[in-house]
This record gives sequence, structure tokens and C-alpha cells, in this order.
Amino acid sequence: AEISGVVASRDQPGALWVHNDSGHPNDIWALDHEGGVLGRFTVTGAKSVDWEDIGLGSDPGAGPGVGGSYLYAGDIGDNAFTPVLGAELDPRSETNPVLIYRVAEPEVPAGGSKTETGVDSPVGIATEPAVSFSVAYADGPRDAEALLVDPLTGDLFVISKQWDRSVTGLYRLPADTVAAEVAPQGITTMARVADVADAGLVTGADISANGTLVALRTYADVRLWNRDPDETLAETLAEPPTCTRLVREPQGEAVSFGADGRSLVTISEGQGVPLNWLSVPAD
Repeated sequence: AEISGVVASRDQPGALWVHNDSGHPNDIWALDHEGGVLGRFTVTGAKSVDWEDIGLGSDPGAGPGVGGSYLYAGDIGDNAFTPVLGAELDPRSETNPVLIYRVAEPEVPAGGSKTETGVDSPVGIATEPAVSFSVAYADGPRDAEALLVDPLTGDLFVISKQWDRSVTGLYRLPADTVAAEVAPQGITTMARVADVADAGLVTGADISANGTLVALRTYADVRLWNRDPDETLAETLAEPPTCTRLVREPQGEAVSFGADGRSLVTISEGQGVPLNWLSVPAD
């Protein structure tokens, strides 16, 4: 009912991973490319305060671009910075930290009934235990709804949502931290590595499997950057976007490249909303 993040599977073509926004269980759902439910999975060892985006990375123990896939669910929303809600809520803190969960991508059941895939049951199929990273921002708390994992470096990035229209920040969780078998104790501070040019109110993000295309979405559009493989993501996003695609959705917060890297899927929050597929310009 409140899809807030989506990422396309690379190991299981045809599957999209999604999750709900705040106020829902710690579940991820597998959908087919037309929106049909393939399975519901409960992320073991995770909780859900305000999940806002989901990313995909390779096996953290094998290095960037090698081995199986891991999902990264971002419990990164901070509604204390939302104009409508801010006066009613406390910011995220050490007692209510911003969290990023890493979990091995589950295997989507083939041909199972709704009951077998956990759709109609109170609890979904249990995933492997998740590793949780408690994080903070170098320049203080902020709301965020977008994350991605760079396939070229293994770094994880969070992009802030600046309600006051100040400059959007790009924050990095280094690859060695992302790949750690056990998460560091305490809170890891993410460095602000770039001011993102012409970002708008960012509600979702993704990067193509080869690392050469970056997408940030707002409520109204998807902004695309071409990235030279020799550039860091910070260098790419410090420049204006290459092009913009309008997206007409009531409350769009989810975007992902298709497994082919030449298409984009977007989804809005709401019940019965469509999955919208867009082509990526060739140049």
C-alpha cells in the first residue's frame, strides 16, 4: 500500500524487490514486472521505523561486482524534518538510530501459491539474519529517502532530502565497512562527499549494474547522470544531470534500473498503483 523503494534483481531476472514506508512490518516483497506478488519475506533481525529505499550490491566478501547479491534496506527516514510532521516528532538519535540492513537476496519461490510464498500469512518467509549498520551524518541529522550501492567501488551512498531546498548532500559508507562480516559497534559517521547538483526533493535512487548511469527521482521526475567509469560517484553527481524524464505519479518514491540497464521502473505509494516502465535515452 505504501511502496517506498524498489530495486530490480540481477540474479533472478523478472523479480523486483519492494518494501513499504513507515508503519509497516520489516518485510520485503518480490514482485514480477507487472506488479504480481511472487513472495513476501520477513528480514530476520531487523526492525522497521521508517524504511525509505532499497539497494542491491554484490557479495560483500567477494569484492565489487563479484558473486551473489545482497539487499540493503535503508531505515533512513527522519520525519522530524518533514514540514507537516516535524513539530510532532523527535529526530533520529542514538536511541533511535538511522539503520541500514544488509541481507542476502532471498530465492524467490517458483510457482508457489500465495500461502506458500507468505503473502496471506501474518509473517513472511524468514530471510537469513541481517547485518545492521547504525549510521549518522557528518553534518548533523537529516531526512533521507534514497540510497544506492556503487558496483564499481562497493561503497554505499545515502542522498539527503532537503525540504528547505538547501543543497542536497551525498553521504558515503565506505566499502570496507559495507563488506564487514560484522558491523562496527556503535554509530558510524558517513562523510558528506558531494553537494548534489540540481537534485530537487530526492525520494529514491539507483545505479545501473555497470555503474555508468545514475538515477535520482523526485515526486515529479527522474534525473539521470551519465558517469565515466573513471569518475567517482561524488564527481558525477556534483555536475548537473544529463537529462530529465517526467513521471506522473501521485506520490512517487521508488525508482530502479531494470536488469538490462536500459530501462527504469518507477512506483508511487498508494493501493492499486501501476508500475511504470521508462526507456533510458541512448545518449
